[in-house]
Amino acid sequence: MTRAPLSLLPLPLALACGDAAGTGGLTPDPAPKVRAMPSAVVFGRVPAGSVAAQDVVIENQGNGSSEALTLVGSDNTTCDAAGRFCLELASEALAPGAQVTGRILFHPDGVMPPATRAWTLACGEACEVALTGRGSGVEAPATSPAGVDFGRFMPGCGAAQEVILTSAVDVPLTVSEVSLEASSEGAYELVLQDSLPAALPAGGTLGVSLSFLAPAGDVQATLRFLVTAPGQGLADDYAYPVTVDVIGRGDQAETNCP
Repeated sequence: MTRAPLSLLPLPLALACGDAAGTGGLTPDPAPKVRAMPSAVVFGRVPAGSVAAQDVVIENQGNGSSEALTLVGSDNTTCDAAGRFCLELASEALAPGAQVTGRILFHPDGVMPPATRAWTLACGEACEVALTGRGSGVEAPATSPAGVDFGRFMPGCGAAQEVILTSAVDVPLTVSEVSLEASSEGAYELVLQDSLPAALPAGGTLGVSLSFLAPAGDVQATLRFLVTAPGQGLADDYAYPVTVDVIGRGDQAETNCP
């Protein structure tokens, strides 16, 4: 007996539970669900006088639009009283799926124990977002000398001075740039003793040689070390300058010419 070959026929598919929109018969929650990612930023130990920054993303993960983001509380200002923690964030409404990027800044003004700053953002009725930043301040790298005064010389004469940068923190630092800006070209010469970028471990030093050739008159300058510190916790790497003020004087009446 010969059998007829089997054929595959399209069959109607019925969804026993669910409507045409595929919502399962349930009405989507129209409320906004605004979240911060991350909601807590840990800066770790930041050298005093520098500024560390970390971005946060505020996103509406719900089905309804939020109201404009606003700070909650009379004392919940953008920056704390000491200006150590600040929040930069645009105040705007968020449609479903929309997001806005903010930034938390930490600027320790001296050596300080771990501190925390908290903000609460309102995004509509019963809609709040919490943000916190945490960090401590440690001693920044120091220079020896703290400033350079070459004194007075007969024009065409001058002297040299070594400047040493020393790290006092127990996190590895990197000196990425060394530069000198002067009010008169040719009066100063900067010579690096190490190639850049240079690692600066705890207690480590970096030296540069600075020479002055006196023109006529006073010449001011700024020696700048750009130091990079690794981000701690969730923070990105950040860089900050360490500066040294420099001055030298040329005087026609001066006989000083070593």
